[in-house]
Amino acid sequence: MTTKFFSTALLALLGFAPAISFAQQPYVSQSVTPVPVPAAPAYGGYGYPYAYSSTYEEGVLNGSANVLRGMGAYEKSHAEALTQWEQARALDLQNGRNEFNARVEMINFRKQRAANETKEIADHNLLLQSQRPVVHTTPRLIEPNGQIVWPAELLAVEFQPYREVIELEFQQLAAGHTDSTLAIKTTLDRMVEFATTRVRAGLMDGSQLTAAIGFRDKAGSTARKWSNALTGAQPVVVATTR
Repeated sequence: MTTKFFSTALLALLGFAPAISFAQQPYVSQSVTPVPVPAAPAYGGYGYPYAYSSTYEEGVLNGSANVLRGMGAYEKSHAEALTQWEQARALDLQNGRNEFNARVEMINFRKQRAANETKEIADHNLLLQSQRPVVHTTPRLIEPNGQIVWPAELLAVEFQPYREVIELEFQQLAAGHTDSTLAIKTTLDRMVEFATTRVRAGLMDGSQLTAAIGFRDKAGSTARKWSNALTGAQPVVVATTR
């Protein structure tokens, strides 16, 4: 009885042992061809598929690495954005400078054009004034003693320095000093040049220039005649208006 019991127990143990061994292995049907399972790829950063950490420490390190990598990517993107912003700002400032320079050039061009037009008008008016006939309101410009009767247009204060020199030199010429002829001619020419400049600048009336030109012609002719008479070329003829 005892022997039969131990035999049965032994057989049971021997028959159960394979079951325990087989329970440790997955069951595979004999009619299905087993497919090998590929090894998990090494973790290489962002992308799919993700690998799983085998231990807690590895997971912590992978997470820390991901955080650091994300922070680095953020800083890089931020730096690139700042660089592009600075470039855009520099281009915007350059565009502003170009626009300002263009406006300044346009203003200068308009000023120059206006100045040219003003000069053309002044030259045209000066030409018209010079072509008008000279009319004197006094019967005599220069007296035999050298005294001068000035036209009303030349009595302005601007002509005073020229009047003083011309009056003095004509008195000297009437006294017999023929060397005053050159000084008279030079002063008369300067007076006309002065009047021309003032008319072009719009600071003097055109009638004053016309009077200065007419007086220069008459007084210059009188000075030459008196000088020729003193040197014996011809008698003295006092200049009078016609």
